[in-house]
Amino acid sequence: MLMKNENKEKSYFKLGLFILIGLILIVSGLIIFGAGKIFERTVNVETYFDESIQGITKGSPVKYRGMRIGYVKEIAFASEVYKDLNNKDINEIEIAENYIYVKIAIISPFFTQMTERELHSMLERRVSEGLRIKLTMQGLTGVAYLELNVVDPQRNIPLKITWQPKNFYIPSTPSMFKELTENMQNFFNEFKAINFQQLLNNISIFIESAQHVAKKTNILLNKSDHLIVEIDRTVSHINVPLEMMLQNLQITSDNLRSFSEQIKRSPSQLLRSSSPPPLDPGQL
Repeated sequence: MLMKNENKEKSYFKLGLFILIGLILIVSGLIIFGAGKIFERTVNVETYFDESIQGITKGSPVKYRGMRIGYVKEIAFASEVYKDLNNKDINEIEIAENYIYVKIAIISPFFTQMTERELHSMLERRVSEGLRIKLTMQGLTGVAYLELNVVDPQRNIPLKITWQPKNFYIPSTPSMFKELTENMQNFFNEFKAINFQQLLNNISIFIESAQHVAKKTNILLNKSDHLIVEIDRTVSHINVPLEMMLQNLQITSDNLRSFSEQIKRSPSQLLRSSSPPPLDPGQL
C-alpha cells in the first residue's frame, strides 16, 4: 500500500514537472520570438474610408509604393472611436457614422527613427503634396492591402472630418473599384437621360434634309452639264479665229477712243454733219 502511494506521488511529480517545463518553454519562445514585436517602436496613423473595405482585416499589410511598412491595427466605425460626437450637430454624427476608421501601425525604421515633431512635420508636408492611402486589391483573390502613394492633391480631396484625429492623419483616396463603379454609374445615368424618341426624330429629319439636298444637287449638276454642252456647241459654231476676234476688239476700242476725243474737241458734231465755219471778224 505504501509503495502504491509512493508511485502515485512520483507520477504527480513527473506530471507537474512536465507541465512546468512546458510552460517555461512556451514563455521562453514568446520572449525570444516576440520580444522584437513587444519592444519595437511603432507609429500609429489613422485614416477614414467612405467606401467598402472588403478584404481588409486586422493584420492586413500596409505598403508604400509596394514596400511593406506596417499593418492594420484596428478597424471600427468612426462614430465608435469618437463617441463625444453624440453631443454635436446631427450632420457631423452622420459623417462619422458613414466613415470606416482604420488605425495603422507603421514599423518601418524610416518613420520610427524620427522624433514625433519631425514625423509630424514630414507627414504634413507629404499630405499637402498628395500623400494618400488607397485600398488596393491583390490580383483576383479578393485579398486587399492598403497602399500609400503620392497622387494629384487637386483631384484627390481629403474626406471632410469634424473632429481632431487622435493619431497622425493621412487622408484616403477612392479605390480603383470605387472609381470604376462611379464612372459606370454616371455613364448609365447619362444613358438613361437620353431622349431616344427625340434622337430618332432628329435623325429622320436629318436624313430627309440630306435626301432633299442630294436631289437639288443632282438637278443643279444636270443643269450645269447642259449649260456646258450649250457653251461647247456655241463655241464650235464660231469660225472666227481667236486672234482675229481680239484684233477686231482692239480696233473697235481704238475707234471709240478716237471718237470720244473728237467729240470733246467739237461737241457740235453731234448735231451737224460737219464742223461749223470759222467766224469772220469783219462781219461782226
